[in-house]
Amino acid sequence: MEKQQLKTLILDAQPELEILSKLNISTEALSKLYHATNKDEELQNDVVLAGFIKEVTKRGGFAGKNVAGAVTASKNALTYANEALARLK
Repeated sequence: MEKQQLKTLILDAQPELEILSKLNISTEALSKLYHATNKDEELQNDVVLAGFIKEVTKRGGFAGKNVAGAVTASKNALTYANEALARLK
């Protein structure tokens, strides 16, 4: 692959990485839901509803962690993209 073609591909990918690196996701509402319902005896008596709430907080938390990981990975990828561009000059 020619250096110019590679450089163009990297430059095309950078805006996508920049968008991902700027995501800011809050899981505060999920945390509040978890803490408010975790020890609520009345809710715990409704096994089905308690199970649904547990899944909401669990899966929402996983999603939040995955997004946070993607943000970090995107920032790292941008650093490597800049290094690669500098090497291609």
